[in-house]
Amino acid sequence: MKNYFIYLLLIISTLSSCNKDPKQVESSQSLNGEWSLVNRSCFCDPINFVPGDNNWNFDVANQKLMVTNQTAIQSNYILPTGSYDFQYTDNQITINEIQYDYYFQEGKLYLGHQHEADGPLLEFTKN
Repeated sequence: MKNYFIYLLLIISTLSSCNKDPKQVESSQSLNGEWSLVNRSCFCDPINFVPGDNNWNFDVANQKLMVTNQTAIQSNYILPTGSYDFQYTDNQITINEIQYDYYFQEGKLYLGHQHEADGPLLEFTKN
């Protein structure tokens, strides 16, 4: 009976480790560092982003975000140049009192605010 229990535990742990969602695995990547805003999708006017023109530098240790915009893009969904405090969990981040869902996919960072209700989805590449 004791061996049966051990085999059962091994089988359950093996099966549960095989079912990890790729987004969960990638979300363990560090948010820390500089990210360039390259795309925004929402029900809004289109903007052509040039990589490197709108940079978000996340300092996770101090929970500070430094936004540097090299262009005069004005949008409700683009933070102005400045310093912001943020708080985060494994899949949510709050910046300037706005809560975003975030995830990593194919080396890119995505921040979405009520995207299911056509809020913005911001796409970043790492600098």
